[in-house]
Amino acid sequence: MQSSIRLAANPREREQLYSFRYRIYVEEMNRPQRYADHERRRIEDPLDPAGYNLIAWEGEEVVGCVRLNLAWLGGVDYYRDLLRMDELAGGFPLGVSLCTRLMVAPDRRGGSLAFRLSAASYQLAKESGVEWNFIDCNDHLVGFFEKLGYVRTHRPVHEEYGIVNAMRLDLANWSSPDGKRDVPKSRRATAEFAHGEAA
Repeated sequence: MQSSIRLAANPREREQLYSFRYRIYVEEMNRPQRYADHERRRIEDPLDPAGYNLIAWEGEEVVGCVRLNLAWLGGVDYYRDLLRMDELAGGFPLGVSLCTRLMVAPDRRGGSLAFRLSAASYQLAKESGVEWNFIDCNDHLVGFFEKLGYVRTHRPVHEEYGIVNAMRLDLANWSSPDGKRDVPKSRRATAEFAHGEAA
């Protein structure tokens, strides 16, 4: 079944998203999470109110997600320093975005879904006038993000995850892994990539 990708549209969908995060981060990966609600088995954090949460669905099941924050909407001060967003002359905050919480269900990994989620977030950022996207990731994901066009800038210490890789993507010149310059707007959330990896 082809998954569909769309923005979280209502409180019910957001709750499904927060529960999915908990299953991946806590139950599968056993990662400490400052904002995990273990009683309700959900993760919602301070970047969510101003963030754009893209969710991959198969029927009524959440199978993947990614969050985009536009810097000018606020809430990214911690990452502004961690990822050195100010190093872009004239770029911050209007030209800058942040992607976090990219994850794919275990049985959907090894395919194109992580690429498709990433591409959907980039298209949304570009339509908002953003020129740069920032992330941080662990060592085993550096290759995945380099295939998407990211460049590693430095290795800061994240307050939750320890030493991470800070990376940034030039969205103004971004092209998708299948060679197309942009994901067409009419298909931006469902465009299939021929070759992919899951995060």
